[in-house]
Amino acid sequence: MPCYKGMQRAVLPLNPEEMLKGVMQRCDEDGDGRLSKKELRDVFNTLGAYFPGLRAWLALHYADSDGDGYISHDEFNKLVNYCIECGYAFK
Repeated sequence: MPCYKGMQRAVLPLNPEEMLKGVMQRCDEDGDGRLSKKELRDVFNTLGAYFPGLRAWLALHYADSDGDGYISHDEFNKLVNYCIECGYAFK
């Protein structure tokens, strides 16, 4: 299910990185500051990926630097770069 909860219109234009981070933060359902595989799948579902489960698995292997199976807040920038490389940037 896409993570649309609490989405509001932005008053100021945000850059694509900030918008992607916002989607990631909204999909952090338990609020622990890191994304699980399920939450990461929800991120890609929200971004409109055709195969969000596969995309989440690939992103996890790309951005999970410490190998704990989660994308921590410190690894968000690497995940944002991955999303932009894959064409999930907002215009």
